[in-house]
Amino acid sequence: MQIVNNEWKQHINLSVTQICYCLKLSKADDNIYLTDHDRDMTFLNEIYIADFGLTIKSVKHRMNLQDDGFEISTYLGDLTITNQHINTDFLAGADFTLYQVNWHNVAEYNRVKMGIIGNFSLDNSHLKLNLHGLAKKLESQVGRVLQEKCDAQLGDGRCGLDLPSLDPAIVATGCDKYFETCQNKFDNAAQFRGFAQMPGRDFKFAYPQRLTSVN
Repeated sequence: MQIVNNEWKQHINLSVTQICYCLKLSKADDNIYLTDHDRDMTFLNEIYIADFGLTIKSVKHRMNLQDDGFEISTYLGDLTITNQHINTDFLAGADFTLYQVNWHNVAEYNRVKMGIIGNFSLDNSHLKLNLHGLAKKLESQVGRVLQEKCDAQLGDGRCGLDLPSLDPAIVATGCDKYFETCQNKFDNAAQFRGFAQMPGRDFKFAYPQRLTSVN
């Protein structure tokens, strides 16, 4: 559980507050610092760039391990999120930290949420990001499944087998022996060698039904 300092509690209880959001996006050694304040600001020894298009929707908090995602939106820019970040796949899976900050006194702040970026969409230059809490990482498969069979795919990088060097083979479409398949898929109904009209197992459990009130 996060501990909120007394100065922050006192500030948010005022009739007029001076609160803005500060958002940090991180992946590998690259970081993006954004704020919805009307000017750049220094917070935690980093310069957060004013992003006038940054919109943060209602942030959810759950006490259990269910995903508590929310959405933010902004526009691509030269100093904020750029086309290069999109092209280099920076956003997918990047970590984020979201703060509420008293822009008049940045020593008063509240860390609202931490997590990862999920899906995102780009419409012209308008960008929407789905942000998820730390519980989202629990849904990711980490490591290997211990099982008797090999879990590599034939010919992939882990298998290492050179498929073109193997003997060629001819693969034919299979048949499930049903009349509908013979007729519709292969156009070979005249050569069907089954008994399509023979009652099946469901016939044993069928019983008469009265369809009208007239016998």
